[in-house]
Amino acid sequence: MHTCIVDSGRYAYAVFYSDLRTDLANAGAMLGNVRDGNARGGRVVEDKEFTISGNPGKAVTIEKDGALIFNRIILVKNRLYQVMLTMNKSDDLPESANTFIRSFRVSQLTRMCASWPRCCAKSRACPTPT
Repeated sequence: MHTCIVDSGRYAYAVFYSDLRTDLANAGAMLGNVRDGNARGGRVVEDKEFTISGNPGKAVTIEKDGALIFNRIILVKNRLYQVMLTMNKSDDLPESANTFIRSFRVSQLTRMCASWPRCCAKSRACPTPT
């Protein structure tokens, strides 16, 4: 798994990706398994399916250990991406939350990138939260 995290103290913004070595015939089950793994020890508050550039995804909100986790899980071919914001349940949602969570785009860079942090440095594509 490759990770890019910015922790502002009150909020943590993260992008993860993993290359999968499995049959992706059932993308829905794969996305559900990721959701369930992230929610272990907590509860799923919201779960919506979506597509982005023809690729399946889930928008999931999880309540866990006094925190809220907003997670977009996207499957692009055999690569699984997660764009995540974690915050204290008692905090106000920052203005940057939707901008960050919705910033993920499937592009040629997304398809070709072998290492997210290196791509961020080369393309300046890694979102900088405010």
